[in-house]
Amino acid sequence: MSFSKEQMAELKTLCPAAALCLEGDKTLFLLPSLALPNGCVPGEVDGLLWPYELDGYPSRLFLSAQVSKLGEPRNWNTNRRILDRNWFAFSWHLHRSDLRLAQMLAEHLRGLR
Repeated sequence: MSFSKEQMAELKTLCPAAALCLEGDKTLFLLPSLALPNGCVPGEVDGLLWPYELDGYPSRLFLSAQVSKLGEPRNWNTNRRILDRNWFAFSWHLHRSDLRLAQMLAEHLRGLR
């Protein structure tokens, strides 16, 4: 799967420091200092967008820390080592696989609202 410069530019509107990274044969998107929706603690973490099918999910958003939101627990079902770092992901299914990178990230973040 290849990603256009336009998609990367769109992604940078949500996370200005977004960068391409390679893990094996996969192109991933490192999202340093990713701002999370209001009410999340912490309010900012590093993110890693995995835009491919993984473990039955069409894509995954990994975060550098488990995020809490008062009164709204998440099912933190994944702890993975990617790019020599530990990452966490909660159970959140996107029901479309044809999303552009920025749309994909926005949909994953919707799971934290």
